[in-house]
Amino acid sequence: MSKKFLAVVVKALNIGIASMWISLFVSAQAGWVAESADVASPAAGQTKQVNIVIDKAIRVGMGRNIVVEFTDPDCPYCRKLADYMNKRKDVTRYVFLYPLTQLHPQAMEKSKFILCSKNQAKALEDVMSGKYDKEKIPSCKNPNTDQMLEEHKKMAENVSVTSTPTLIVNGQLVQGANFELIEKIIGPNKIQ
Repeated sequence: MSKKFLAVVVKALNIGIASMWISLFVSAQAGWVAESADVASPAAGQTKQVNIVIDKAIRVGMGRNIVVEFTDPDCPYCRKLADYMNKRKDVTRYVFLYPLTQLHPQAMEKSKFILCSKNQAKALEDVMSGKYDKEKIPSCKNPNTDQMLEEHKKMAENVSVTSTPTLIVNGQLVQGANFELIEKIIGPNKIQ
């Protein structure tokens, strides 16, 4: 069986900051295995390729612009970004959950709820809109949810994500809810 994946090429700059230049291409390949040694931050001036299995992500939208998003369901900047992205019809988002439980104690439970849901995109939208901030989060009975969440976190670690939101927008790294940079890459939202 073929799996779709995004190959991410990471190039370190001479100032020693990894992951500042990233390019993507969509491909199909049977299976994917990455060892942590294969995805370590490259030395200055070198490039590394990291495969992101998009079949594992929550897909939102059908637009021509590709956004890989690493998000925490309780992060206020992630929520602003989700609201912004939901208004764009020109974007396909591949969302990986990366709960930062030190900052957001309920993020893990919300992440599991999203991954356990039959309609993950709708559950993501509900959680990011704050629907479950005061309501009880429905329990998850899927025994595979913990493994799915670990796979999401591993994808984030493979790309050296340390904060949320972190995005790869049409091959370019965007850290934070930087709407100005996002619009520089994909253009302004024509449907307001």
